[in-house]
Amino acid sequence: MSLTSSLYHPPCPHFGVCGGCALQHLPPDEYKAYKQDKILRSLEHQQISIDNVHVYPLEIVPPQTRRRAVLKAYRGDKSVQVGFYQGKSHHVVDLQRCFVVVPEIESLIDPLRKALLTLLPIQSRSEIFVTKCDQGLDVALKRLQPSPLTLEQREAAVQFATAHRHRLTRFMIDEEPLYVQVSPTVSFGGFPVHMTPDAFLQASAISDEWLAEKVCRFVPAGVGKMADLFCGRGTLTLPLTRLGSVNGYERDAKALSDLQKTVAKHRLPVSLQQRHLFQEPLSPQELAPFDVIVLNPPREGAMAQARQLALSRVKRVVMVSCNPRSFARDAEILLEGNYTLKEIHPFDQFLWSEHVELVAVFDLREASSRETPSL
Repeated sequence: MSLTSSLYHPPCPHFGVCGGCALQHLPPDEYKAYKQDKILRSLEHQQISIDNVHVYPLEIVPPQTRRRAVLKAYRGDKSVQVGFYQGKSHHVVDLQRCFVVVPEIESLIDPLRKALLTLLPIQSRSEIFVTKCDQGLDVALKRLQPSPLTLEQREAAVQFATAHRHRLTRFMIDEEPLYVQVSPTVSFGGFPVHMTPDAFLQASAISDEWLAEKVCRFVPAGVGKMADLFCGRGTLTLPLTRLGSVNGYERDAKALSDLQKTVAKHRLPVSLQQRHLFQEPLSPQELAPFDVIVLNPPREGAMAQARQLALSRVKRVVMVSCNPRSFARDAEILLEGNYTLKEIHPFDQFLWSEHVELVAVFDLREASSRETPSL
């Protein structure tokens, strides 16, 4: 740790105990350099030269913008601790402040703590999934030692939800909806999509907007067809419809069903297919009709799909990654095939964590002299 780091004071009083933030001790300049270096070291490890690659400065989300938290709770004899696990422990750090989550989630922690005195048996644990949706907070309590709810618990659940009805859109216990003001949605590109408590989401609405803006900017004007691989509930699929037709591929049947309802309601130019891209990636022949491929895999990356893309003649691949290591591995596959890496845009959506997001642009080698659309 540098002298500068030793003089910097983390803003959160729980830092050093709570396992939620690992890097809050770093001053802003060191923090930014650390995240940027994670990407560069991963590329270096794969022996990928960045001499002709434009690596942009890291962009960082502001504090208190994360819209989802999976809180931990422990019910003791007389009190309840609600927060996150202590580092390398299952001890729950009882939160008084959180500089990561949106204020609406932070302000619900104390009311939750009081409600759980009734909702949880003594000496039991639970997880609470809290998501800020279009209509308010979606809260789902998952008791780790579930048992049938008593009448007192049901009444307490409804009382908690109605007392905070201006903030809560739904309250569930062990997958049973006990209060539903309206079915919660999250909007992508202005189109609302129904959500389940455990649905995959980017960390914040700012993240959605940043990723959509970057990806859409890298779609050349007048493009014909696009494919969104690992499309989920349409984080990128729906904004892309403003530029042309999109084929979406996703393994999660529930996510596809929710996205299809939005597509049908708004009559969008989207075709969806359930497909396990790890086991059955699109072949070069299947990729051939598309002008642009958007590849947005989970943390483990998309090695099988990258191998097929490397053999294809798609003019542009836009890759979104939340893991520099798997990104560098998949990028090397594309570079050994038909592609040139043009630029990388780092994005820190998981504030004060070890994670870093990025968007990268690959062009078909014979077309690599064409300039990337300017920002």
